[in-house]
Amino acid sequence: MTLNTSVSIKYETDFGECISQVTGTDLCLQHDILLVLTYGCGILFFLLLIFSKRNIKKTEKI
Repeated sequence: MTLNTSVSIKYETDFGECISQVTGTDLCLQHDILLVLTYGCGILFFLLLIFSKRNIKKTEKI
């Protein structure tokens, strides 16, 4: 969605503008929100990946 918004900023706005000429929405605000969510999800993914080894108990084979 961040990539889609970036393409919309490039083709739907004038240079230096953030308001879409097609939909009338503020694309810069939408881009900033989606970028923060993307980085937040990435950090959460890596934290879960690091701590998953502690939470998974290994079973012994007989």
